[in-house]
Amino acid sequence: MKQSKQNKIAEAAQVACLLEASCEKPGGVTPTKRFDDLCYTDFLLASVIFGQTLRETSHKSVGEIILKSVKAVKKEVKSNANLGIILLIAPLANAFYRRGELCAKNVRSTLSALTIEDADDAFKAIKLANPGGLGTEPVHDARKKASITLLRAMKLAAHRDWIAHEYAHNFDITFSIGVGELVKNIKSTASFRDAVVQTYLRLLYLYPDSHIGRKASKDTALKISEKAGEVLHKGGVTAKAGRRAISAFDKYLRSDSNLLNPGTTSDLIAATLFAYFLKYGYGAMNLGKKKK
Repeated sequence: MKQSKQNKIAEAAQVACLLEASCEKPGGVTPTKRFDDLCYTDFLLASVIFGQTLRETSHKSVGEIILKSVKAVKKEVKSNANLGIILLIAPLANAFYRRGELCAKNVRSTLSALTIEDADDAFKAIKLANPGGLGTEPVHDARKKASITLLRAMKLAAHRDWIAHEYAHNFDITFSIGVGELVKNIKSTASFRDAVVQTYLRLLYLYPDSHIGRKASKDTALKISEKAGEVLHKGGVTAKAGRRAISAFDKYLRSDSNLLNPGTTSDLIAATLFAYFLKYGYGAMNLGKKKK
């Protein structure tokens, strides 16, 4: 039986979010590492809930998708588990539902149709999720009723936040860099999860993490990007020296009560995986399995 678009969207989102959480990314919550207020099982639960909500809402407006998803997750997971992921995947899911294909052109159409109501719903979701480091200058101002469209709000915030940048620049990181890097790394690494970690390191190197920039400083974010570049220079997951460097990098990122968690980079990885799975499917996840 032909799978519905809603089911394809929900499945891709759940697999993307579950896989993102399951990879041993330096500095993040993983199957073996947790934060004081978040653990691996929180992300598993949030992933399943988000996918189910997308199955029920992908035909609705982007703002509705964001707000309903955050509300559903918040009922079961008290800390902010996946706000950034929801903000990124919502317009991608809506574009796929409406056009049947996820590509830059279709996403552009979805973004250009965003309304003030979308912004108001997104602001409510941001306030509800209460992300760390929000400060007094979130996307436009999430503490007030929206007076501009969601796309306009994101454009105003694009200089300081990579999630807003994606809206403002038609998801160019996800489509042009993220998916391309993942495809390349699938071919050059031993497992799909290794390919995800290598892509994560590449994105962290290219785009100083804006979550760290908000919670610590832009200079700190730049320093961490340079360290990610050093890890890649040693081979990352593809070499023994690189794996040792990843371990040291992970310890460094966890040295200050998870202040240095590259959370936005993790969000970009989830969006990249979502776009990849809708385009290529799940066959490459068998990478690394022994042939019988």
